[in-house]
Amino acid sequence: MLLTLVGKVSSMSTHNFLRHAVPDQGRTGRVRGVLLIIILLMGMGSCCWLFPFFVGVAYEEDLVAGYRVIAGDSIQDAVIEGPDPLGEIIGPKVTSYGWNDDFIVAKQNPVLGWTNENVALYMTHWFIIEVGSANVHGPLTKEQYIEVRQRLGVPPDLTFTRNVE
Repeated sequence: MLLTLVGKVSSMSTHNFLRHAVPDQGRTGRVRGVLLIIILLMGMGSCCWLFPFFVGVAYEEDLVAGYRVIAGDSIQDAVIEGPDPLGEIIGPKVTSYGWNDDFIVAKQNPVLGWTNENVALYMTHWFIIEVGSANVHGPLTKEQYIEVRQRLGVPPDLTFTRNVE
């Protein structure tokens, strides 16, 4: 039916199109039908600009060279994404991070499971991302993090300056 209507649109006036598209239900019925068609057509063509208003993010910060920290529905979803096509580099839940032009450092508390008392069990992982080469070191223990940090020459002033809150 839609294809038939689309074919007829090019060869008929607006009045004739509405007569075919909106069944005869009296003047009020036709007005409602016309308004419905207008709303649907406008919505189909322009709904994309409304998307950011309905789908927000709980947390977002751009870092360096296309890297960013982003959390979708809640801060529990915070991840570090790399520039395209890398995508997600460090999964949820990133809790704190810091960066300069050469390195990104991050702490992660992934949920490991649930106890019988329904309490989430967490562990802390440390990560170092080399911005230039996109090498990711981690998940690391605190001791491994300190060792890799020294080996890579991460400056001592690069600390966890941001907390995901």
